[in-house]
Formats: sequence, C-alpha cells, structure tokens
Amino acid sequence: MPPQRSSRSFGKTARPTSSRKDKNGGAIKELPWGMRDGRKVAEEAARICRTDLQKRGWSSNSSGSIQPQSGRGWVGLKSTVDYVMYQNKGIKPFLMHWVEGRIVPIDGHFVRGGNVGKPGWVTLPGGVRKWRDQRWRHPGLEPGQFMEKALAEAIKKQKSALSKRLTDVIMGRYHDRG
Repeated sequence: MPPQRSSRSFGKTARPTSSRKDKNGGAIKELPWGMRDGRKVAEEAARICRTDLQKRGWSSNSSGSIQPQSGRGWVGLKSTVDYVMYQNKGIKPFLMHWVEGRIVPIDGHFVRGGNVGKPGWVTLPGGVRKWRDQRWRHPGLEPGQFMEKALAEAIKKQKSALSKRLTDVIMGRYHDRG
C-alpha cells in the first residue's frame, strides 16, 4: 500500500492495483492515466456500488449517498453519510459503556444495562443464555469493502479502453487535457 499523501501531492505515476483510504474514509485507487478516463471510471464505480447496495436492500438514502471522486492519477468513492462508511470499513469490537444504568429495548422487551465489561451470563436473541467474559460488548462489524469492490470492477470493465488510451499517450497520439 502506498504511503498516505495529501490530496494535493498525488504523483503522476502509480500502479492501478494500489488502494488507500482518503482522509474522509472513502475508498481510493491510484491510476497511471488522466482525469477524463478517471472520471468515467469513478462514475461507473459509483453506479456499480449504488446497484449493489440496492440489491442488498439498503435504503435509497444509503445508495444515493455514494459519490464518485477523481483527479489526475486517482479515482475514488465517498459517502455523504457516516454509517455507510462504517459498513464499508467495518468496526472493531467495543464495550457499550453508554448502557450503564439505562433501560434498553431489546427484542420487544426492556433490559436495564449494567455490569458493562464484567463477566457474567447474557441472554442472546431467542432466549439463549450464555456465559461471556465481558457483558455489553458489541461484536463489531466485518468490513463490507463494497466501495473497493465497485472500484475494482469498474477498472476491470474499462481496462481495454484505458489500455488503448495509455498506448496512444505513449505513442504520442493522444494528450489528456482533462
């Protein structure tokens, strides 16, 4: 993975397989070609990602929040809502300290939160009781990486056109002004 760089210092050459996260949490892939082709790839990736989220049954607010990003030598996707980024990147397990002393609605009944982080019996969905080393611990979320997958698919779809364009640039038959 390339070192983190500010958005102003993107180099002109990079490998299309490299990826990184931008400072806002979006997904970015670096490319060795110009802005015009990058814009097409980013728009295609946004369309692929929106379609994927709709197929998963996500709300139109979630799928509509996906925005394409592009610049000279990079393409990316970002979301205007935070929870989509958390689903994409995943989260680590954590103790839910906020439930201490509060009444929390769970599966149609109310439970008083207490003994956060202490060992004890917990009731799982379906009424199953199980011993846990830490009570009120959120299990975390696995990274969905749907933005990265959409970018990779868009790059793959545009690969032949981009290869031809790159060959034309090398041969001096094309100049990217965009």
